[in-house]
Amino acid sequence: MNLTFGQYRILLATRYCLNEMQLSEQTHFDKTLVNYIVTGLLTNGLVMAIGKESSGNPNYELTENGLVCLEAYERANPDLIISRTADE
Repeated sequence: MNLTFGQYRILLATRYCLNEMQLSEQTHFDKTLVNYIVTGLLTNGLVMAIGKESSGNPNYELTENGLVCLEAYERANPDLIISRTADE
């Protein structure tokens, strides 16, 4: 799967196992955009929802397929890599 920059950014943030609000804060994306991107990533098996499903506010975690796509994106787009320490 070819990732967009937005999908890449969300995948990077899911390494912290965050919910949608936290993903919005981490990425500085609007909550609606985060929801849209996460829905697509879930559908494609790149992230999974864990815990808190009953409250409708699960955390999202990077899957093995998500990691593969993340690494492929970084190999194909070295100039667009976000420093893993810059957003911490």
